[in-house]
Amino acid sequence: MINKMLTGLLLTAFVVFAPQIAFADKKPALELDFAMAHKPDNEENVALIQKFADKVFERTNGEIKITPIDAYKEYGDEHGNILSNTVLKLYTGEAALSQVSVKKFVNYSPTIDALDMPMVFRDHDHVKAVVDGPIGNELREELLENSDGQIRGLAF
Repeated sequence: MINKMLTGLLLTAFVVFAPQIAFADKKPALELDFAMAHKPDNEENVALIQKFADKVFERTNGEIKITPIDAYKEYGDEHGNILSNTVLKLYTGEAALSQVSVKKFVNYSPTIDALDMPMVFRDHDHVKAVVDGPIGNELREELLENSDGQIRGLAF
């Protein structure tokens, strides 16, 4: 159970786009791709990401539209580096959002690798307390700083 919890630990990240929004005189609808590199063939996961996109669209009065895309089809290569390619697309701004295993962010945040260690957490409540608390905040801040402000972790 603990190993499944750890391997399922994901970091949702996005490219910082707030400056473009803040200085616009009239905000056009911002269209963002959500690169689904985690279970893009799973109907429940697709529905969950679409529900998130719908809520963002509704809460921003149509100013932000998020479109889920299959990262395997869009960013795949002959070497099967889909997750690394997706993180690179986040860094370069070609993808705005994604849901990627924390292990793939170790180049930007070596400390984040501690979350992938076996037997670190007692149960789901312990995971939640760590990643939603000061430690999780520090890990997200390290990711932002070490990616030169290009990748921001939203949630684990």
